[in-house]
Amino acid sequence: MGNGRVETAYLPEGYIPIGTSTYGGIIYIVSYNPLKNKCQIGCFPSPERNISKDETGEPNVNLDINEFQELDKEDKPTGKIKTTSIKKILTDNLLQAGDKYLITFNPKNPNNTDNPNNTDEAKNLSDYGNSDLEHDLFPKLVKIHIVSIEDSGNITYLDSSTKWYNENNSYYYIKSALDNENGNPSDLDDYRSIVSSAYSVFSSKVSGKLALIIELETIKGFSCTWDVV
Repeated sequence: MGNGRVETAYLPEGYIPIGTSTYGGIIYIVSYNPLKNKCQIGCFPSPERNISKDETGEPNVNLDINEFQELDKEDKPTGKIKTTSIKKILTDNLLQAGDKYLITFNPKNPNNTDNPNNTDEAKNLSDYGNSDLEHDLFPKLVKIHIVSIEDSGNITYLDSSTKWYNENNSYYYIKSALDNENGNPSDLDDYRSIVSSAYSVFSSKVSGKLALIIELETIKGFSCTWDVV
């Protein structure tokens, strides 16, 4: 590629590069300072990027429970299951190792005519309200997985590295998008002031697109007893 100069990337004074390697779209550089007899490992670009809502395009994914069902000629749900899982890609931007991300959800569905009181529909989510902060111990109707989809199509599950939040004693690992004061959706950039508590860190070693896999909870097994009358 030839030599080039990047104004925002440089080695500290006295350090000499002795080796480089590229992984996941990031260049890792090992350098040595013979005067101080110290070694340093750095990278370019920085794994942590500050992505604004202008870059993400304010991704908004809607989930309709009818997506799991077959529809009749009038587009009404028949009750017949056509799939047990749905994939929703949140953004086409590739995340790199170390990037911070925040996924929020609106726990109320204003378009649900079957729920005129607009009650908290998040209670149908598995693990929602689980104060033990452990996965797969609180099955309900729908399970949401946070995943990374690589260019190769490989899927990496990020559930275990995603932070849990406490919203009015309703614990969950996807943060509510509603403002606690007036119940309105919060702006993405509003969370810049609470970076220490609001973000999860993209932990996959290979860059990928952030996505959700939504699964219907199914019966894993059952037992029965019988008596002779």
